[in-house]
Amino acid sequence: MEPFEPKRYWTNLVVGADPEDVDEVGHPDMGREFNLRAYRLRLQALIRALRSAKCYPPTSVFEAAFGVGFYLRFWKGLDSKRVFGIDLSASASEHARRSFPEFDLRAGDIVELNQCSDWPALTSSFEVVTAIDVLYHITDAQAALQAVENLAQLVAPNGIFLLTDKFPNTSEPFQESPQVVRRPVSWYTGLLKGRGLVIEQTIPVFWCMDPPLFYKSAVLPAAAAYMLWGFMRAGIKPWPRNSRLQNFLGSWLGRLGYLLDSAVVPHLTNTPNLTMAIYRRASFSSCNDTGLTPCTVKNE
Repeated sequence: MEPFEPKRYWTNLVVGADPEDVDEVGHPDMGREFNLRAYRLRLQALIRALRSAKCYPPTSVFEAAFGVGFYLRFWKGLDSKRVFGIDLSASASEHARRSFPEFDLRAGDIVELNQCSDWPALTSSFEVVTAIDVLYHITDAQAALQAVENLAQLVAPNGIFLLTDKFPNTSEPFQESPQVVRRPVSWYTGLLKGRGLVIEQTIPVFWCMDPPLFYKSAVLPAAAAYMLWGFMRAGIKPWPRNSRLQNFLGSWLGRLGYLLDSAVVPHLTNTPNLTMAIYRRASFSSCNDTGLTPCTVKNE
């Protein structure tokens, strides 16, 4: 097996210029229509997290690995005034800069983010920092530590750091595939606590719209979810990518999964599937002395 080279992998995969080209950053072999429904569920979880953290809408956001710009469009719709982002794919960065010229979007690696010339100005300056479906793709242990360290330093006093993983019920990370390492929530929590961020809440994202993890406390829910995932995948995957037939089936089967997850997930406190964790940085004793504005509550 060839070693996983993240930059080459993501540069070759993420080339679309449309925020709805989410098949490039989701499950490519499931086509655009299925992935759009999965990404709408991700967006719903993000909105729930922001509202729960009383940071909706945020005025300043840093997005790690913005990809085709699905969430950039969301930040623009919220009229977030200051949005920064970084992505490994140079073509994704170029397309995103054309689509969102008001945002500061860069090509680069979050592992090397602390080497940016304006790093001191970026640190402790964002109300919301996101790493949605990003960190588990960093398979090198030391690089993952550095990426989390860098992103944690961006969070302003009383700001939040949102990240997703499937959070296995294990004591140590494990490699699920050449492109994925799953890390338990305790791994993130222990690391971030040392950087001044404390976990506030976890919010389930999926139940059956992605393959679940199997572990002792969730064997039956995971088995039921996996059967539904397998049913949808068997109907969509065999057809040519983004062919009319694949997207027709992806639309209908994705709608089935979307409806099931929309009904089930809001009632769950834990899921054997993708989950979003909210970490918050404590306020400084005197924010006025720092010149930083803490996250504030805003109404829709």
